[in-house]
Amino acid sequence: VWTVDRASDTVHPRPIKVANFTADGVTVADGLKQGDVVVAAGTQFMTENLKVKLSGDVQQSASAAEDVATTGSLH
Repeated sequence: VWTVDRASDTVHPRPIKVANFTADGVTVADGLKQGDVVVAAGTQFMTENLKVKLSGDVQQSASAAEDVATTGSLH
């Protein structure tokens, strides 16, 4: 997956370990931590250190990333 470094607003690839695929989403077993912001759209355009601008409310994005890291589920 691609994650966003919020200090520099750049993206970086991050290897993850997927535990399970379901109709509702993916369960990530390893590779994400609380607070990580994961790129959800436009991943085909990502390159290492690409400067990005987060759309929408940054707090909402961070909150969603915390949910993923805490529960291990991406919905």
